[in-house]
Formats: sequence, structure tokens, C-alpha cells
Amino acid sequence: MIEDDEDVEGFEHEGEPRVVTVAILAVSSRVLADDPVTAFLASRCQRLGHQVIKRLCLPPSRDAIEAQLRAWIAEDSIDVLLVSGGTGLLPGDVTPEAIRAVVEREIPGYGEAVRAARSEHVGLRAIHGRETAGVAAGTFVFATSAELEACTQAWDAVLEP
Repeated sequence: MIEDDEDVEGFEHEGEPRVVTVAILAVSSRVLADDPVTAFLASRCQRLGHQVIKRLCLPPSRDAIEAQLRAWIAEDSIDVLLVSGGTGLLPGDVTPEAIRAVVEREIPGYGEAVRAARSEHVGLRAIHGRETAGVAAGTFVFATSAELEACTQAWDAVLEP
């Protein structure tokens, strides 16, 4: 949760920690109702008092992902976008490329921190993950793995603190 002494563009406020509005995008061929990672992300956000205002599942298409990210970034009501899936090394894993195409500034330390946290559990296999993050028009965008264990480790080590 963002504390009142932090000075992050788009998150200035007085007093109590601010409620953050979140949209969650699953990049998957699954049905959203069957996706454990987006359910996990939504429950963790809500547990912190944040509002999950949108959830959607899209197939792994760079054009579709970019279009959806741009649409949500254009909405003033969304502070954070969480994207699960498409961060591996398979040809259809295009989430990092889609995010890089829409953000104004990347947050390289996010991916590095996620891989460092993952390496404590899976060793060097963690380098296969291409988790990425950035900021566009004051909206923060974070990509996680679609594997529940990897997403949980990223949340616990990097996203929640």
C-alpha cells in the first residue's frame, strides 16, 4: 500500500494510505473463471484494501494485449495494471513486448527482483522468466508469470512489500 510520505506521480495524497484501483489481465487460452493466478492477484489486492475494478482474459496476441493495455491506461480510474502470463520463452509469450510498447518508462528493477526471489526457490531456472514493469500516463503496469507458484513468490517478495 502506498504510504503518505511517498511522492510517486499519480499517488500524491494526504493522510491515510490511498486505495489503489487495479485491473487484472490474464494472457491465456483459459477461461477467466478457471484462472487461479488472476483469482490470487485479486484476493491479495482486496486483502490490502485495494479495489479490483476490472478482470479480463485475452489470448496471447501482442496486438490484443497492447490494445487492452492502452485502453485501460487511458481510463483515469485505473492506477495499476497486473498482467499474468506470456512472460516465458515460447513464441506466443509476448507480454513483455506488449508492455514495452505501451509504457513511457520501464522499471527494470522489478524483473530483476522477481528473478532474484524466484531463484531462491528454483535456482537458475528463474532466468527464463521475463517479468517486466513500467509506467504509462501515471498507471503502473506489472507482468507476472501465469504459474501460481511463481506469481505467489513475486507477490510476496516484490509486489506486496
